[in-house]
Amino acid sequence: MGNKHFAGIGLNLNTFAGLLRVIFGLIFILSAVMKFTDLEAFADAIKNFNLVGGILIPITQYSVPIIEVIFALALIFNFKTAIASQLATFLLAFFTALIISKLFEGADVSCGCFGELTSDKIDEFTVLRNIVLMGIGIFITA
Repeated sequence: MGNKHFAGIGLNLNTFAGLLRVIFGLIFILSAVMKFTDLEAFADAIKNFNLVGGILIPITQYSVPIIEVIFALALIFNFKTAIASQLATFLLAFFTALIISKLFEGADVSCGCFGELTSDKIDEFTVLRNIVLMGIGIFITA
């Protein structure tokens, strides 16, 4: 990334990318922790999206936050950062596509993205937030 300063504030691009990497990881930690604090609400969100059913609901209910923690720890501790940020960005893209699909269907559901912190229904802001997060993931990967 070089030693050029970012936005003229004396912060080089490597430092800026490292800061974004840690923030990106912390966002995934927050998301996972909030899901773990209310697994039933997250299971309801999974059901509302009609993505999986039956026995796959509890598997998904636990695996998504565990995967988020794995990605987050890799990002925070700078371990296999390119792979972790690519997979985290892909996960965001997948969920964003689901959200857009539900918006087109006119569904009135909560994404369950951050557990109790955001019990709001999905909307254009949810999509925009995810696009910004995907941009961060792409920047970290580059």
